[in-house]
Amino acid sequence: MKISAKKLIVSFLVLIISLFLLIYFHSLILFYKTDNLSSAQIAGKYKGYDVSGDYDKAQKVLFKGAEEGNDTAMILLGYSYYYGRIRLQQDYQQAMQWYLKAADKGNIYAMNTIGDMYVEGL
Repeated sequence: MKISAKKLIVSFLVLIISLFLLIYFHSLILFYKTDNLSSAQIAGKYKGYDVSGDYDKAQKVLFKGAEEGNDTAMILLGYSYYYGRIRLQQDYQQAMQWYLKAADKGNIYAMNTIGDMYVEGL
């Protein structure tokens, strides 16, 4: 049984697009599930620390993780700056910087958020 090159290419493209969509929606689900948690609680879940109400510790954990190159910590810092959480002043420029760093690591959620910020004119 022969498979034409055209069918093979189409099948391959469908597979790639399907995988991209699967990863994209998985990322969105992961972050929307944590949307109603405070950044401090998320920071605690990030490294397994109990930082409930300890904003200094939450900041320290996230900055250390981001400096180590962890894109999740970068996104959480972006989120914290965007909404003014864990005692960080609301700062859209800082938020964008952290989202850009996470996007450079290939994080799809960060890329999506950057697009949203551009649409909102931030």
